Amino acid sequence: MDRPSSVKSAVFPLPRIRKDAGQRYAFLVGKGTQNLWVFSFRIVNMYSAKVLDHFHHPRYAGELEQPTVTVEVTNPVCGDVLKVWLLLCGDRVSSATFKVAGCVPAIACGSWLVEWIQEKPVAELRPVSASQIEEALDGLPPASRHASALAAEALNQILSKLAHPRNRGK
Repeated sequence: MDRPSSVKSAVFPLPRIRKDAGQRYAFLVGKGTQNLWVFSFRIVNMYSAKVLDHFHHPRYAGELEQPTVTVEVTNPVCGDVLKVWLLLCGDRVSSATFKVAGCVPAIACGSWLVEWIQEKPVAELRPVSASQIEEALDGLPPASRHASALAAEALNQILSKLAHPRNRGK
């Protein structure tokens, strides 16, 4: 099938990139003076350094063999799933682990949550709001705030199970 002459090839040479003092990037694409396009924009990090650190180096990821408490929470809108396992030794959390099927912030929030829970006496565990989790991670983009709500809900379920010992291990 012949393509119309008005359709240009989708294959372009790799662009040359320059960065100016104002942290703007310019991309020079094409050949000759008639096909030169310049786009200038400022690159903004979507996630904070703390979010990226927890994403690239998740703390206590994995499962526990015989946990005292297990919770699983799901966000029905985006499909993120966070599962947390706790092992108690007396009245202290001796180990907490997690697994997430979800976005970068969901992994970061799960990692932050189990790191926060780790080695705490059960009496010191308290509800944490989604905004407190966001603040601890130096913020989340508005479209990613569901991740901190997922972690906060997991903690609420953990506290509920710890308050009612019959529900432990379920």
